[in-house]
Amino acid sequence: MSVPQLDNTLANEILTWRERMEKNFLFDATRGIQRSDLKTLIQRFQPQMRPVEREIKSGIVRLQWIEEDIRKKRIGLRPAVEKRARELAQAKADFEVFSSTPEEAIRRGLDQIMHPRGSVRQIHFCLRDRH
Repeated sequence: MSVPQLDNTLANEILTWRERMEKNFLFDATRGIQRSDLKTLIQRFQPQMRPVEREIKSGIVRLQWIEEDIRKKRIGLRPAVEKRARELAQAKADFEVFSSTPEEAIRRGLDQIMHPRGSVRQIHFCLRDRH
């Protein structure tokens, strides 16, 4: 343990005292905490707890506003994202058709029919764009 201006002897004495206190501490759960002790603790720490409680409550409200804002933005952006996804799928299908010979495209189309990996929609795009 390293504490500035605290030599090892004093540090060891403090640790020994702590261990002795911990060993002598007894708590009877059946009796619980004395009301007077609890009241004293509440009165002592209430001034420190109030600002923290207020901050937590206001934080919850702020998070709810943020959540609602995110939901609205997601709803607003969804059509554009779906449109771009469709455009990307079409661009991939177009590229596949034009990046190979007609024989390779037919073979790939037949292979996809015989062993479907993608969707039927992708096969349709490939075959439709050839005409």
